[in-house]
Amino acid sequence: MFNVIFSEGGEYPFTYVYKNAELLLKNYNSLDSKNVLLYGFNSTLETKVIQDLKKLNKKIYYICHAGMSSVFDKFYEIRNENLKKMDLVAFSNRIRAQWQNNFFEKEIKFIHSNFPIEHSVYSKFRSINISDKKYDIIYSGFIHSNFHIDILKIMKKYNYIFTSFYKQTPIQLAKFGLMTSVFFRPEILSYEQMLLKQAQSKIAICSNVMYLDNDNYNNILTLKHIDKFPNFNEVLNTRTIPEFKGRLFELPITKTLMLVKRDSWNIIEDYFEPEKDFIYFDDIKDLDRKVKLILNNYQDYWPIVLSAYEKIKTFTNKKMLEELAAF
Repeated sequence: MFNVIFSEGGEYPFTYVYKNAELLLKNYNSLDSKNVLLYGFNSTLETKVIQDLKKLNKKIYYICHAGMSSVFDKFYEIRNENLKKMDLVAFSNRIRAQWQNNFFEKEIKFIHSNFPIEHSVYSKFRSINISDKKYDIIYSGFIHSNFHIDILKIMKKYNYIFTSFYKQTPIQLAKFGLMTSVFFRPEILSYEQMLLKQAQSKIAICSNVMYLDNDNYNNILTLKHIDKFPNFNEVLNTRTIPEFKGRLFELPITKTLMLVKRDSWNIIEDYFEPEKDFIYFDDIKDLDRKVKLILNNYQDYWPIVLSAYEKIKTFTNKKMLEELAAF
């Protein structure tokens, strides 16, 4: 058992991290435990709490599902200083853990940890079958590059749905060098509504990188030790950085086939096996070909969907906490 302290404060207050925090607090929280689990993006800003815990000789564990996005946060230096006070730090993004281990002076263990999914939260999707799929293809997210626009152009050939949590402004689009008159407008949905649309879709297009706008690209070049980042030349060449996406775990639960953009890091392979649990595509031409192939033979791909669904059952809070305790 752990004394669980949750502090998220992210952009999307109703996503799975919040739901999972409720389960951790309900099922695994013990105020008397000597082991403290800081959970959530903003836990690393709780400087006084962390200082008080150290005075009490508590062993502090921190788990973060946010991936690389925090390195662009204005509080990045504060977060890094507080990470130095932890006994163990676990990232869902393996690349982030590797990078931190490459340059931290203090002997802190940075590990890669699974993203936990509790099936009780998604019980409504257990009976989903092919007959429930009313959409051909879905993309949930934002337009951050011309690549995304090309994806949407392919999707437009089919019965598609494009969803997001909010509408991007012309200023946000302009930061990526995109025209402000982009003709694709997402359907703005709540988290629960998005999951339902995914469950009704045969294919979901995924990309496990963060596309850097001009500001973030310039900022990343100023970070200390950024030269030690794995495959850093690819960051420079592609203006992308590997980012863990919660969609990788929501889509198997909603029984949606993951069609994933191959990149230089392929963090999805830390959790799922290509061709067995998901399908890669390499470029827009390959995406176009594979979408057509899959939709024309969807029954043949259903075992891949079910394989990912079965695998996701093993990623639980209990397993995550056991992994942390083992260190």
